[in-house]
Amino acid sequence: MKISEVLTLAKENYIIFNEWVEGEDQAYNLQMLGYKLFQPQNIITRGNVNCWIHEGIIKENGLVKNQSLDHYSTVMQLAGILIQMGFENVGVNHSDDVDVSAELHGETYGFEYEHPDSHNKTEIIGKKQRGLLKFKHPQELGAYERAVTAFLNAQLIPITRQFVQSIITDIKERGINARLLMLKCDGSVVGITDALKKPIETIFSGPAASLVGASYLSGLGTCAVIDVGGTSTDISSICMGVPDLSEEGAVVGGWKTRVKAIRMETTATGGDSHIWIMNKGLFLGPRQVVPLAVAAVQYTGFLSNLKRTPTPVREDLCENIQPTKFFVRSGYPAGELSKAEADVLEVIGDEPISVPEITTLIRKDCHSQTLDSLIKKRLVQAIGFTPTDALHVLGEYTAWNEEASRIGAERLSRLMRMTSVEFSTAVKKRVARNMALHLLSYILTGVPETAIAKILDGNYPAKFKLDIPVVLLGGPVRAHRKELENFVEAEILVPEHAEVGNAVGALVGRGIKRVEILIRPASLISPDKDFLVFTPGSRLRFDAYVEALETATEIGKKLVEDYMKDCGLSGNQVEISVEKKTISPDGWNHPPMETSLLVMGVGMRGLPT
Repeated sequence: MKISEVLTLAKENYIIFNEWVEGEDQAYNLQMLGYKLFQPQNIITRGNVNCWIHEGIIKENGLVKNQSLDHYSTVMQLAGILIQMGFENVGVNHSDDVDVSAELHGETYGFEYEHPDSHNKTEIIGKKQRGLLKFKHPQELGAYERAVTAFLNAQLIPITRQFVQSIITDIKERGINARLLMLKCDGSVVGITDALKKPIETIFSGPAASLVGASYLSGLGTCAVIDVGGTSTDISSICMGVPDLSEEGAVVGGWKTRVKAIRMETTATGGDSHIWIMNKGLFLGPRQVVPLAVAAVQYTGFLSNLKRTPTPVREDLCENIQPTKFFVRSGYPAGELSKAEADVLEVIGDEPISVPEITTLIRKDCHSQTLDSLIKKRLVQAIGFTPTDALHVLGEYTAWNEEASRIGAERLSRLMRMTSVEFSTAVKKRVARNMALHLLSYILTGVPETAIAKILDGNYPAKFKLDIPVVLLGGPVRAHRKELENFVEAEILVPEHAEVGNAVGALVGRGIKRVEILIRPASLISPDKDFLVFTPGSRLRFDAYVEALETATEIGKKLVEDYMKDCGLSGNQVEISVEKKTISPDGWNHPPMETSLLVMGVGMRGLPT
């Protein structure tokens, strides 16, 4: 980050944000120079920020250069972000037409910050027309998202360094001398040095690994992938060996970033999703629980407890009050609790306990909201009937205790007036239906999910048909293949070793590098000579267009090759392609007005046989 350039501009305008101050000595010097610490409301960071403002520019009425303190500080922070993003000649104007001017790739941009209620549409259009060559809101260029990304990345760096260092130490102790790589959330691998600089790019590497693994195991370069896990099901796709990427980038905890990540549809349906009954309706998820079959193996007295637990009255049934729902202490330390939470948590121990038992021990009703709160605080782990239990009842997946699953199905099926087999079949069908719904929602971009659901659930003489194969990953996915085919007509594959597709993807992850280069004439007055080439990190100038194009292509290929070498790939392991797009108006008899080069390298390492 160009902190020195940011500080220079900040000092010229007498306002400096805390994150631009390096050390306590500099803060002390600011105080000595007449700066005071303020906390204005700021639109970019969505909250109060700390900044230093020189007393001399604040008027008696509280305005700064005829602007409010909030407005002035927002404009200054925007200018700082633009500098850190790589904009050049950034200036703060505070004029009527534009607050910040900046240059990028030879073009001038003007930024005007206005409160949404302060101007009507006509006034904004007028400002745009009176502004500079280009007028763009900072959100359009991703200024806010990039700032969020930088913050999240900084938070992840120490965690990632500690994680990577522990791995390096462990493999050295085992006598392993190997190149260490990490998978990025776009499905490509990256050298450990780059990964430590930008750990934000590895946040969704798990789903990306599953996508790459599914492609490798199935032998398909183009396919959709349904990865069924314990808590969720992820849907993604790959085309000619390159993962389909999201235009918006990864979203972390609701925060949009500009990090390239695979386009993915996630549904809260997994092998451990809770199956519960209310008002004679069957509900699937969204919460995760420990399957009854697993709990019966982990806890010796659980099976007998399951058998003797009474069935609640129908009026009391809800997600937490079920004849198959139990609770056990998670082991996390408890923080601040309400009286009701403390009473319930006190009687929940290391062995599963039902709601009727909790009620008896605390000598009062145990409310579902209290259990909800304890689960959200991760103080309590729930146990219940799941799709995994349904497969145990049907004999299609029997890795754990079948008797516990059968007892659970019998108790829930009575509430639905079904047999245990009918009930388990209905659960299995619901899982397949959810898989089909989200697969189609992913593929049919822009089609409302409600419309897709209406067709899936309706009795129509029609069926969805897919032109690309679908690969299933996950432990028990073979059991869902036939039901999924009833909803969607497609080539549905379950490759060998589908249960470890994620691990395989991490091993065979490709090196994928995209380099974008732009070529433009320096002046439209003389478009036949003097061309500018904008590459990542540099701007070059050439007399002839042919020379500019050849050099840009060579630079792009060199950047790709260097990246691949860092990933341990070279020679015939790497394929490089160059895509050229040009823009010229009708009747233009000169070299293209704009040439965009996309140099893409795909590297693939082979696995030993």
